Amino acid sequence: MTSTSRLFRTLLIILTAALLQSCFMSTQTRQPKTFKEQTIDDVWHITTPEQRAALNKLTTDEAVKEFMDEFWANLDPTPYTPQNELQAEFEKRLAYVRKHFADRRGWGKSDRARVYLLYGPPASIDRVPWSDFRISDGTRLGAVEFWVYNVDRGGAHVETIFGPLYPNQMHFIFAELNGLGSYQQLFSTEPGEKIDSRVYLAGF
Repeated sequence: MTSTSRLFRTLLIILTAALLQSCFMSTQTRQPKTFKEQTIDDVWHITTPEQRAALNKLTTDEAVKEFMDEFWANLDPTPYTPQNELQAEFEKRLAYVRKHFADRRGWGKSDRARVYLLYGPPASIDRVPWSDFRISDGTRLGAVEFWVYNVDRGGAHVETIFGPLYPNQMHFIFAELNGLGSYQQLFSTEPGEKIDSRVYLAGF
C-alpha cells in the first residue's frame, strides 16, 4: 500500500468515526425530556428558584405530580369550585406556547413564550418580517414583533428606534438578532420588564 493510500485510508477512518460520533450525539440530544424535566420547563416562569430546586430534588413522577397538585391548590382563586381557573388558563396558554414559540433555545427560555405565559394573548401583534431598524451599536434587526395589550400604563413618551409606539398601553417588542428565528425581547412599557438600552435614541 502506498503512502498516499495509507493517508487516504487514515483520513477515511477519522471522518467515519467523526460522523458516527456526530450521529450518536444527535440521537442523544433528541432524547425526550423526562416528566420532571418537562414539568420544570412548563412552570419555569411562574415558579421561584426555590420551588424549581425543590422540584429538581424529587425522584419519582408521583412526587412531582403531588408537588404540582399542591402548587396549584395554593394558587386556586376559587377553591370551593371543582375547577382551578388559574391552572386552566395557564394550561391553555402553555398549549399555545408549545405550538407557536418553539426555537433553538427551547420554548421554555423563549422571551415570547415567557410574556405569553405571564400576560396572556396580546390584543394585537404587528409583524415586520424584515426591518431596517438598527440598534445603537449598528446591529441590524431582522424580523420584529410588536405586541400590544389593552392595558393603560400611562407614563411619559420615550423615544426609541421604533418611533411612535403606544405610549399609554402596555406593549412588548421582540426582534431577531441572530437570523436563526430566535426572538429576543428588546423593549417593554411594563415596569421591571427587560429593556435593551441600545434601542433608545441618543440623549435617552
